[in-house]
Amino acid sequence: MSELRWTQQASDDLAAITEFIANDSEFHAQLFAIGVVQNEWI
Repeated sequence: MSELRWTQQASDDLAAITEFIANDSEFHAQLFAIGVVQNEWI
């Protein structure tokens, strides 16, 4: 499996999306971010 490299824009977008989700649920925001980083949501 190849390694995923994050651009600054992609990292910023993930942070913004995670913050948006956290407005409703910090738990689900964390699950989402972890899933994306671990390539489970791609």
